[in-house]
Amino acid sequence: RVSAILSFFGASFILYDILTKPRSREDFLNRLLIGMAIFDIVTAVAWIFATAPIPKERAAWIEGAMGNEATCKAQGFFIQLGFTSIFYNVSLALYYYLVVVRDWKSFDLKKIGIYMHAVPIVVGFGLAFGGLPVYKWIGYGCHITPLPEGAIWAVLLFVVMPLSISIALITGFLFSVYFYVRRRCSASRQWTLGIGQASRLEQAVFWQCLFYVLAFYISWPILFCVYLASIDESGPLGLSLTIAFVAPLQGFNNFLVYWRSKQHSPTTRPSTSNRRSSTFFRSRRRGTGSVALDSSKKRSGSRIPDGGHVAPPNDVTQHGSSETPLPGNHP
Repeated sequence: RVSAILSFFGASFILYDILTKPRSREDFLNRLLIGMAIFDIVTAVAWIFATAPIPKERAAWIEGAMGNEATCKAQGFFIQLGFTSIFYNVSLALYYYLVVVRDWKSFDLKKIGIYMHAVPIVVGFGLAFGGLPVYKWIGYGCHITPLPEGAIWAVLLFVVMPLSISIALITGFLFSVYFYVRRRCSASRQWTLGIGQASRLEQAVFWQCLFYVLAFYISWPILFCVYLASIDESGPLGLSLTIAFVAPLQGFNNFLVYWRSKQHSPTTRPSTSNRRSSTFFRSRRRGTGSVALDSSKKRSGSRIPDGGHVAPPNDVTQHGSSETPLPGNHP
């Protein structure tokens, strides 16, 4: 219950912080976060009840059991529906990949925006309703019965396959972003006299990618252990407690990543403006190239036109700042 309560308040904060700001509500990325937070709250509420929905007449020895078959299936339904948050994590990772690596603009994103919401919701509700016949009580709540007691087709269809596919996609998208940034930063060093800025940029992107992967990994992969092995209330106490604590924790993990991004500069986010490139690495390379040219001319004693300086790149003159957004942060 403790971790479920943490998730509930963490996801609720994300919703409140976005929905109370009109401009934030219109942002494409924030809409994905809204969807993810809603289903994190659904999961948290389902887990807050813990063992209470378990049928009392069939599991009287389980502390807190006071439900019936209907309450057990209801809890199982909403826990399974919480998997929709996983699919929204995939949409979020895809967003970063398209904006940073593929250089998509806002009008490009609008073309597939409905699918980035519809696919998680349709798949999530489909799996939740499809699992109604197989939801049963386990040691710490009601959901799909793990192996070997549970049906292997149900474990694979409702748990293992959604988790494995989502983990593979999220990891692939985020590491694609990181390696793209790394290549760009390496190329930018050829235009600069030092590597400090490029190095800091590379590290910031790496850590943000890593935090998103860890936020997902903390809660979900451990369920593989639950559903591919018989782990219940009679299993190792430490492992059972760990599973019970981390299973509902996804909302709180997402809150930590969201809060961390808010503590950085409010401009550090990937832009999807139609007027300029959303991948800052191209403009940064042009900008640092001008600085390097300026420095080299000063050292050689040659005269620099236009009053002794090199004109800044278009991105700087048009937008009033040479600061460039880092992927992975939110306003």
